[in-house]
Amino acid sequence: MKRWPLATIMLALLAPAAQAQFSLYQGSCTGTPVGQAFDFGSVYPNQLPDAAAFCLLNSTASTQTVALLSVTGSGFTLTGAVPGTVGPATPMTLKANGSVPFTVTFNASTPGYHPGSLAITGISVLLTATVVEGLSYEVQLGSETSALGAAGVDFGNVQVGSSTTLNFLAVNQTAYTLPVAPIGVAAGEFALAGPSPAGMALAAGASASFAIAFSPTAVGPQTAVLTIGGMQFTLTGTGVAVVTTVVPKLTVTLGEAQSAQQGTVAVSFAAAQTGGSGKVTLAFAAQVAGQLDPGIAFSSGGTSAPFTFNAGDTAASFNGAPSVGFQTGTTAGTLTVQAQIGNQESAPESIVIAPAIIAVAAATGTRQTSAVTVNVTGFDNTRSAGLLTFTFYDSGGKVIPPGAIAYSATVAFSGYFAASGDGGQFALSAYFPVLDGNPSQVGAFTVELANSTGTVTTARTSF
Repeated sequence: MKRWPLATIMLALLAPAAQAQFSLYQGSCTGTPVGQAFDFGSVYPNQLPDAAAFCLLNSTASTQTVALLSVTGSGFTLTGAVPGTVGPATPMTLKANGSVPFTVTFNASTPGYHPGSLAITGISVLLTATVVEGLSYEVQLGSETSALGAAGVDFGNVQVGSSTTLNFLAVNQTAYTLPVAPIGVAAGEFALAGPSPAGMALAAGASASFAIAFSPTAVGPQTAVLTIGGMQFTLTGTGVAVVTTVVPKLTVTLGEAQSAQQGTVAVSFAAAQTGGSGKVTLAFAAQVAGQLDPGIAFSSGGTSAPFTFNAGDTAASFNGAPSVGFQTGTTAGTLTVQAQIGNQESAPESIVIAPAIIAVAAATGTRQTSAVTVNVTGFDNTRSAGLLTFTFYDSGGKVIPPGAIAYSATVAFSGYFAASGDGGQFALSAYFPVLDGNPSQVGAFTVELANSTGTVTTARTSF
């Protein structure tokens, strides 16, 4: 009986060691060997899939069969060598020193630790990734938005000396208020256009925008890196030669040269010898220096609208449309529209928005137990609103004593417009206690509003 342990040990020593059939590498089969675990690191929710490339090598001197190649775990997906294609099908054979590339992607929206596994014949790898609470970042392309990711953002073809701008969004899809990370673009032909929301505290469900302009100075493809906190995204664009023979001509259509109107801009020219692109711009000089109005903009957003044309065209195309819309805002001043193709500019066309009396959009009233409230919305393109006069009527239509009630709101309006970012638009609410009598006996009201141009009186409005 004592001989059995020795015999067992001798048999174990004499048995040949098992040889691994396959070897797994990150990237190419000359890259880094993959051990028992692979970490995708920290990723943000709702971004484009994070992809990791692998290469499976038959490290033996004979043909071997890959009976198993699969990925499990929430958020992990097996694809082909090119992300988005179908992964290798099993079973498959690999000749001696043969290899097959494949990719594992990870994408999830739920914050936290995400485990998974990569199983291959004779190989098992623990996959891990951590989705951290963070903002999502998107780019607006036409009428749609697309999440930023490995694919990068293409600004398309832009003539040298011209520029095009794309709008981006920081979106908070979490349940918490989060800060917008630092945003930067390395100095060059891509640059932030306007202020960045970096550092802004973004409430749950809210978003903040920023813009990046591509202004090529040379013909050919250009690249840059957009850095947002610890993330990096590729920006691409192509500078194309200036077509100096194309001289743009503007056609501006606008029913009335006044505030709160909508018009269109079209661009025409002699038949183009080659295709190209350009832009129309909308500049504004307020009657009172320093007054801004975000409502003065093109329908595509902002004060610059790109257009394209093909060889033989005699008119510009605004994303497939023959013209682009614009609105005149709610501030008195002068709008100037101009078109540019390369170094050729159209004659500017100016639209004078004259000061006007206050425009009332709506007037409503409500009764409370011992008071009435009057609400008025509208806009004042002079931003000089001051005296308000309220008149109340009983159910029979008679004026309720003491008659017209005047109130100077100059200081209130001045402070409101100084802090508002909505041009000349306003909303006021006036509260009137009814000390004697029954508020239900107050049947209707009118409000007279005065500014530096004149006065306007609302229609008699019932409660």
